[in-house]
Amino acid sequence: MATDITEWIPRIAPAVSQCPNQVIKEAIVNTCRNFCQQTQLWDNNALTAIDVEDGTADYDLTSALGDISGIDAAELDGTPISPTTVEELDRLNTLWRQTVTKRSSWYVFGMADSIKLVYEPDDDITGGLEVWVSLKPLKTATSVQDFLYRDYEKAIEFGAKGELMLIPGMPWSNLELGGYFTSKYEGARDTAKLKKFTGRTNKIMSAQHNAPFFA
Repeated sequence: MATDITEWIPRIAPAVSQCPNQVIKEAIVNTCRNFCQQTQLWDNNALTAIDVEDGTADYDLTSALGDISGIDAAELDGTPISPTTVEELDRLNTLWRQTVTKRSSWYVFGMADSIKLVYEPDDDITGGLEVWVSLKPLKTATSVQDFLYRDYEKAIEFGAKGELMLIPGMPWSNLELGGYFTSKYEGARDTAKLKKFTGRTNKIMSAQHNAPFFA
């Protein structure tokens, strides 16, 4: 289910007199996108399974629901593969780009919504790559996931107000209040961000990153 972004307008418009509704809508969407990017709470969205091709390590990732902000999990031929970084790979094995393997064990998430399998696969696997991602609303979104309004209504309100008031030279500009609302938003966002790392419980969890092992 989704909530129309206009639900926020009555809460924001009185604080930014003369601001067009379209500009308010853009600020709401921007705030929702930032919130989802930073918290990664719109998570575990399964993408369509991808065919793996012999000799191809890079694959584009797309979702009709929103823009991809991160990878939550990935499996190759039913086996989980682990995240790593180009920097870590370069540190441990400078020849990793030239290495091929029957089954890749790691992946790198690219900024251009792509995933790189490490090492390069040398086998075709139909529908072999499965990926679960975190999303953020499209820039053109007219509605957003219900949880953003149900659980974080005030946070999004604060963020949109802050963004609008910090626009210079407008009738509704107010740098002092804009800074105040931005600070309130960032605090609420950072508190929500902890939920990603506590498994949405009250217990702080610890996570260990297993770097790729090179023989």
